[in-house]
Amino acid sequence: MGGNVFTNRLTPRMPPSIYIPTRDRCHAILSQYYTHICTPLEAPEKTSFGDIDILVHGPLTPGIPLKELGAALNAAAKILPRTENPEANFAIPWPSSSVSRDEAAETPDATESRDGQNRFIQVDVLALPTPTAFHFLSFTHAHSGLFTLLGPSLRQAGLILTPTSLALRIPSIEAHRRRGSTLPLTSNPSAILDFLGLERERYWTRFESVEGMFEYVASSRLFTTRAREEGEEEEEKVKHRNRRNSRRPLFVRWKEDFLPRVSGEGKYDRLVPSREEVREEAFLTWPPSRGLYEAQEREFEAERQLEDVGVERFVREMWMEVGRVGLERGFGRMVEKRQVKEEEGAA
Repeated sequence: MGGNVFTNRLTPRMPPSIYIPTRDRCHAILSQYYTHICTPLEAPEKTSFGDIDILVHGPLTPGIPLKELGAALNAAAKILPRTENPEANFAIPWPSSSVSRDEAAETPDATESRDGQNRFIQVDVLALPTPTAFHFLSFTHAHSGLFTLLGPSLRQAGLILTPTSLALRIPSIEAHRRRGSTLPLTSNPSAILDFLGLERERYWTRFESVEGMFEYVASSRLFTTRAREEGEEEEEKVKHRNRRNSRRPLFVRWKEDFLPRVSGEGKYDRLVPSREEVREEAFLTWPPSRGLYEAQEREFEAERQLEDVGVERFVREMWMEVGRVGLERGFGRMVEKRQVKEEEGAA
């Protein structure tokens, strides 16, 4: 989940022969403390691993001290959760068995230590507050970048995967500000996969090859190789995202190899639903979303009009009306008092 946090410890990359049994052992230990434990599915063709990421939820006893978890994992060092990084990090000893030639070949930096005693493995543990958050994060973090590849298709369809849900983007708000410009639809992984036209069972199995993962992404009903126009502002955002993703080997292979190749072959050259059609489908799939979407638009429009008018302009433009109403009320009260006096005098 995070990068290397134990800068004063040697934490070399792990070959699968070290990573898999260590990951499974950590799961077994943590299952004594939590009801839900998982490591998001790893990216395909990965031959070494920098750390072990573990998501947990449902403490069997409230207030499990991290000191106890560290002792159970036999951690030599730990870093507690903090505002900028809510996960707990543990440095556990590298397995004590001697390094094989295969292991040394797979991870060149593993030979920097003569034995396993001075090497460590970083374990990142993130505790989620609800089952929904646990399942959603295990879903979005699976395959290490799949939704980065599908991102352009989602954006064209007026969708976005936020940290908590699949959401509709509201263009009338998005044109002015980012805050409040999305409407959550669902956090249910199966519902999301169904809506995107992706096979459920296949998603929860690690891909054997990068090509297989690319083909799966391209199987989404929202994906097409047809060129589509971007707005000027959206185009700038796309360029920024591409620069950021250019450091990710998986994204580079997708953009520079897979997309040009399948485009040249004419594969996935198909008509996909428009943004308006996808929005209407979302309203039909999640009926409450229509009313919420329209209410969010109205609320924003009211806020925007108030901001445009401004308090001073509002007072200036409405002063005559306010004064007229005030005079009418004052005159009315004066007439009422006079009538009361006249009635009292007559009595």
